[in-house]
Parts: sequence; structure tokens; C-alpha cells
Amino acid sequence: MQLNDATLRKAVEAFYARVRDDSLLSPVFAVVGDWDEHFTRLTEFWSSLMLSSGKYKGNPIAMHVLHAERFQPGMFERWLTLWASVTTEMFEPLDASVLQAKAARIASRLNQAITGEQRPFGPHFAERRQLRPYRKTPEFTHSTVPRSLLDGRISAPGCWSSVTITNGELTLHVGTRRELLTPPLPGLVNPETNYRVEVHGPVSFHIELFDHPPQHMA
Repeated sequence: MQLNDATLRKAVEAFYARVRDDSLLSPVFAVVGDWDEHFTRLTEFWSSLMLSSGKYKGNPIAMHVLHAERFQPGMFERWLTLWASVTTEMFEPLDASVLQAKAARIASRLNQAITGEQRPFGPHFAERRQLRPYRKTPEFTHSTVPRSLLDGRISAPGCWSSVTITNGELTLHVGTRRELLTPPLPGLVNPETNYRVEVHGPVSFHIELFDHPPQHMA
């Protein structure tokens, strides 16, 4: 399914249908009075993250801190599991992976704001990192990054690329989508896709190449 506002809305609605049936998560969302408005706001949030639409103007951390007393251990893991299930079913592997990686970062930030605990989330990423690429590039820095990566290239047929930051940050442009990459979560590129990197300062990163979608490999 193509990633756009309409499909993001469907994903949000499907996700919260599962959340509302989940015994652990459903009590947190008892405070939602207008679900249609909630779906609209969350669609704008994901549209801003994934499509750079700028539609979302709220403060998700502040909103969640208001209801901190409702959160229990294990909720973020369950939230990520349900989100991974929905996005894997609805979207192409690359888009699903990015949606899941962003959700993991959000969970880490919310958990820190609510509990004060600095804890990385992302079991699905941990599974992907155990996969074996058929090639790994040397470690690039801001001064050694190949010009072709800065100007743009097309990924090879049948080749999935995983861009992993070791230090610093950079922006990965994949088609019309852009994603700010920081350690440790990777940016993923589908075969035969236009992509480039934008370096903002000191950075080190490498690229791993796979002949199958990384999340489907054993």
C-alpha cells in the first residue's frame, strides 16, 4: 500500500482498533472523548513525520505527561508490537520499517519524559541488526562520503540498502521522503530507488547491502 495521508489514516484507525481491544493499553485511552478528532490529529502527526507535511502543530510529549499516572510497565513494548503488526500488514517493507523505527524513537522519548528513564526501544530493529548483509561499505565520514551519495544515486535492482549512523547525524532522502538519521536506528532504501544523503556536520556512517528485504531475512 502506498504511503500517503489516506493510508496513514487507515493505519491509525486499524492500530487504535487493536489498542482499544487490548487489556493493557485500553485504559490509557479512556480519556479520548472524540475518536474522529483523535484519528485526525494522529494522522497529521504521522504525515508530518513521514511526508514532511508540517500538518501537526501539537506537543505529543506534553500531552502524554498530563496522563503519566495511567502508564504501566510494559505498555510501550505492547504499543510497539501492535504498531509493528499493523504497519507490516499494510505497507511495503521499507515504509513499514521506517514507521516502526520512528515509533521506537517516540517510545524512548515518551518513556524518558514520563519515568525519567533513558531506555532505547526497538526489538524489531534488534532483529534486523542480526541479519547478514552480502556487502558492507567502509565507514564514511563527513570528509570522505562519496560524491555520488551526496548528489544522488539509484539503488541497484534487487538490492536493499541499510544506512547506519555511528556518530553524528545526517538526513537520508529517499524519493520524496526524508528522514533524519541518528544512532542506532537505520534508514532503509528499496531497490531501484533514488536516494542521497545530506551531511550536517561531523558524522560517521556505513551502508549494508541485502539481496532481500532486511526484516524478512533469517
